[in-house]
Amino acid sequence: MLWIAFDRQSPIGDQRGDILHANSAAAICQALGSEVKLGDLQVKWGVGGGEEGATGDDAALESLFFSLSQ
Repeated sequence: MLWIAFDRQSPIGDQRGDILHANSAAAICQALGSEVKLGDLQVKWGVGGGEEGATGDDAALESLFFSLSQ
């Protein structure tokens, strides 16, 4: 039962690919002159509340890409 609870908090396992990819994305954005941090690009697991939060997440992602394109 403990692993089920842990899987809800960290569904991707021990190897944190999300952090590695966020680090790569942050390095690219910083090299292009954007002021982003690793935490800004990291996936926040277990936050939001499912499908209801998806529209807000989509709008936030679109605004992030729009601000990066400026």
